[in-house]
Amino acid sequence: MMPPPEPPYELEVSRADLAQALKFVVRAIGKRPGDASLSFQDGSLSIEPANTMADATARGTWPHPIFVSASWIRGMAKVLPAGDPIHLRVDAGRLYANRYSQPWSAWEKWIRHRGPLALGSGVLR
Repeated sequence: MMPPPEPPYELEVSRADLAQALKFVVRAIGKRPGDASLSFQDGSLSIEPANTMADATARGTWPHPIFVSASWIRGMAKVLPAGDPIHLRVDAGRLYANRYSQPWSAWEKWIRHRGPLALGSGVLR
């Protein structure tokens, strides 16, 4: 018997809240390289690089944290896609923010160096 499929990674995030959270995180991380986790609980998307965290109001399903590069955070903070709410989703190995997407490879590097974390079996397909 196959285990049930994981719920989809799909969130609707308040544009204003996401912009504010990204701005806060960018100020905290500066130009340092690294990764940040995106997790969802109790109606909030949490963005957490290192020892900083910012939340944005959201709704949807996001079963486990995923990891994005600090450059993704900086890019989103500079040019947030049009629309309100912002639709975040993971599909076919890419993280989408409305129509903008980043390949999964940014997260594979994190998993290879630190071991499988949070994504169930360790690899999102």
